[in-house]
Amino acid sequence: VRIDGSPMPGGGYVTTFQDITAMRRTEQALKETNIYLEQRVKERTQELQVINEQMLKAKSVAEQANQSKPRFLASASHDLLQPLNAARLFTSALAGKATDSEMKDLVNHIDSSLGAAEEIISTLLDISKLDAGVIKPDIAPFAVSELLENLAMEFRQIAGAEQLQLDFIPCSALVRSDIQLLARILRNLLTNAIRYTPKGRVLLGCRRHRQSLSIEVWDTGVGIASDKLEEIFQEFKRGAR
Repeated sequence: VRIDGSPMPGGGYVTTFQDITAMRRTEQALKETNIYLEQRVKERTQELQVINEQMLKAKSVAEQANQSKPRFLASASHDLLQPLNAARLFTSALAGKATDSEMKDLVNHIDSSLGAAEEIISTLLDISKLDAGVIKPDIAPFAVSELLENLAMEFRQIAGAEQLQLDFIPCSALVRSDIQLLARILRNLLTNAIRYTPKGRVLLGCRRHRQSLSIEVWDTGVGIASDKLEEIFQEFKRGAR
């Protein structure tokens, strides 16, 4: 109960009584709620600190694993390339001694399989070097025709062996890039174009866009489904032939 009193002008004293039970209960409830909230904030803060520590540990483990990946890939790829190179030398010698066509075809198939394995391992080695920051782009100006004409000549024979026609559109533009890394990219595109084109043709050429230039590889193959386009940037992802 709250009691208020005040004197009257003509004498006497006025006293009022008010039941404030509900107000006190509300104040107590607010106080208890505040204590509860403070406790929950403290608990949540401790939980977040634990989670943050766990995330930092996980990040450290992931970074260590990521740092060891390029070294492992570089070491493994280098060791695997040596016996593959030796095996290809043996198949080359065997091809020179093969007399009948059936034996020659078998040797050629073995050499082709070894070449594919060597290409995959070389790609792994390049990826490990890129991850480790060993490969640095050597940017310099060069004529696009210098690169594309050699690629067209190289892959025209490969395409012909697959009963495909490879067309090349000459280009007189000058660009600034790393010619070796660009050649590797285009070789991968041309290889995939031939691999995934059962019949028809492959086209290599350029397209000007004001101050820039796009080098494009087109083919009449199976293409890539629209819902799979993002997957082309994932390592070792391969579509159905």
